[in-house]
Amino acid sequence: MIRTNRLTTIVIAAILTMACSRSYRYPHQLIEADSMTIDAPDSAIAMLERLAPEMEKEEEHVRMYYRLLKIKAEDRAYRPITGDTVINTIVEYYENGGDKNILPEAYYYAGRIYRKHYNYPQSLACFQKAVSTMKTDKNTKIKSKAYSQIGYIFSYQCLYDNAMNMHRKSLKYSQWAKDTVSIIFNLRDIADVYKDKHINDSALYYDKQALYLSRKLHNREMEATVCAQLAWLHLKRNENDIAYKYLKTALEYDSPSDRSAVLSIAAEFYTNTGKLDSAILCYEYLTQNGTIYAKQMAHLKLSEYYAEHKNPQTAIQHFRDSKTLLDSIQEMNASEAIAKMNALYNYERIEKENLRIKAENSKRESFLAILISTCLIIIISLSYTIINNRQRKRILKYKIEKYRLMIARQHESPDMQETSSPDMTQSDIYRHIRRMLNSPDQNKRMSDEEWNMLKAAVNISYPGFDEKLSDLCKMSLPDYRICLLLKTGIQLKDIAKLASLSPSGVTSVRSKLYQRAFGEKKSAEEWDKIILSL
Repeated sequence: MIRTNRLTTIVIAAILTMACSRSYRYPHQLIEADSMTIDAPDSAIAMLERLAPEMEKEEEHVRMYYRLLKIKAEDRAYRPITGDTVINTIVEYYENGGDKNILPEAYYYAGRIYRKHYNYPQSLACFQKAVSTMKTDKNTKIKSKAYSQIGYIFSYQCLYDNAMNMHRKSLKYSQWAKDTVSIIFNLRDIADVYKDKHINDSALYYDKQALYLSRKLHNREMEATVCAQLAWLHLKRNENDIAYKYLKTALEYDSPSDRSAVLSIAAEFYTNTGKLDSAILCYEYLTQNGTIYAKQMAHLKLSEYYAEHKNPQTAIQHFRDSKTLLDSIQEMNASEAIAKMNALYNYERIEKENLRIKAENSKRESFLAILISTCLIIIISLSYTIINNRQRKRILKYKIEKYRLMIARQHESPDMQETSSPDMTQSDIYRHIRRMLNSPDQNKRMSDEEWNMLKAAVNISYPGFDEKLSDLCKMSLPDYRICLLLKTGIQLKDIAKLASLSPSGVTSVRSKLYQRAFGEKKSAEEWDKIILSL
């Protein structure tokens, strides 16, 4: 009877899906070109150019997908994209009836184009729409990238706490997607925000984690971009020899996307070490090819150099160029607050309008779809009461056996560790907690920022810890923090201090979590074994 109900449910769900949605098919050449945009964007561009004559004969949904792929490949190849007319046409098409699975990606690349043209309010609105239109548990990589881009925009406006929040969200989705390259970017970006906040020890920690993963992945491009950031950090510490070691790696790779930043760091290094000729060459290049921020700083440095070397005319010209660029930057930022508020207001209005349209479309559903939906609900309701208890017991039994096996394996090989992961006890936050516990006078309460740093360190040392923990059961924030402390190996008496509980209170939490996860009462130590096995 149960098997019959399940089969009926599957058949009706399939019929409902076919009745209520349209299937879009795309030529296999475009699917192949899409897969090439990540690692071989230039090859993808060449393939798309060869396909151009054929695309004129295709249906509209294929032509639009083709045009979006061209923008995607050009963006990945760091080629300039002039104007926003094409991407606006693409976005409008997908907003008004195209393949909705592609709409978030269209919003994302619209945001990329607006950001390249320093239109931060419009860029922010596009990235927010990209996130809001994604289906649950789908498009995880695009969601990670969108949050990362929002973080950059907040950083440009000196909204560092907002930026940190976005980069941590991006890291979470990168970890879910098991996208190591994106994880490296996320760690680097978190380090950048710490630099902006002048917390260089934490920045150094995250940059080193990024470098570790880059080398493990044998990704020279990522290694070079992280080395540039490490060079900057060591320059600020006046550790020129160490800075040069990292800077050399970045200069040798010469990534087009990082060239402006790398040469800015190189110019500072050459200035600090008395190699002014090399510094001047870097600044001269940046005045022509750097970002607007790098150009402004390069002109200012050249103005100072020529003033000191008794070349007043050249010094004055560079000073004027620097002032013009600075005015442009300040004007752009001064108008940002008003423009951003307007963009966010428009975004909310558009979302409300979309909800209204969806509600109206829902009322126009065909009689067949309504009938099938009703039948599906009835069958699920009848089946649920029959199979729920049996299924729940099977799941609990499976979970218990699974984690008992994990614990048994751990006892068989107690020294087994994931040597590829960084040592948790070497992290800044772990050392900070130990110092706090060992100090008789210091307050034992941790701030939200410290808890977030501990969370990040645990998930770096034990990849997927949060995800595995959430699979066990739902828990409150205080309960989750106790689990973090258990994972670090901190003694129970110290956990009680940090959690502001009595030792018996900590024991009670651990016992209740085990019962919630496995449906049976066990000692608190059994929950500890589960946490240590994750």
